[in-house]
Amino acid sequence: MKLVQGLKERNEMLEAKLDEVKGQVEEIALVRGSFAEKIREISREEVQEAREKELRECNVVISNIKETDHGAAGDPDQEPVTDNDTVKQLIHNVLGASDVEVVSTTRVPKVKKQGETYDRKLVVKLGSVNQKHKVLRIAKRLRDNDDWQGVYINPDLTKQERKKDYELRSELKRRRENGETNLILSRGQIVTKTNAGASFLHRGHSPAVS
Repeated sequence: MKLVQGLKERNEMLEAKLDEVKGQVEEIALVRGSFAEKIREISREEVQEAREKELRECNVVISNIKETDHGAAGDPDQEPVTDNDTVKQLIHNVLGASDVEVVSTTRVPKVKKQGETYDRKLVVKLGSVNQKHKVLRIAKRLRDNDDWQGVYINPDLTKQERKKDYELRSELKRRRENGETNLILSRGQIVTKTNAGASFLHRGHSPAVS
């Protein structure tokens, strides 16, 4: 009887141990499944981000350009003045970049609330990445033109890039308020401004985060 009882107890212990192992295996399977899904999600986000960057690589965003689609000086007999015309005037004449091709202009699709009078941002597609960099580089010339005060030209950032830019600007503001000096944003980092040629922020680039 003792032998039978002992075998029974041992069998129960083995079954309990087996159940425990099964539970651990199931838990591992769940973790692995969750981890695999997370990896797939990250991969999808990275692919989407890469696509967004590719679509925007030749774009700039211009803020505070008045929305136009009317005759010159309100004359109905004149040809309509379009956003495309205005941007060409800005880039070719004001900035002096006559070699830059303005491919298209599109207003950011944002519905205005009743009573709002602001001008929607303008997404401008240029002829090449190099042309985009040129326009961003010479945008500082706007600060010397009274007719274009308050107009800013910035890169067309993805949602993730805008988030990172906002976080950097918030940190820069906080550090300046805490007494740190000679800090600027340069190539996606907060750096100390030196005489060695750090990239300076200029008024041609908007301080606001979209």
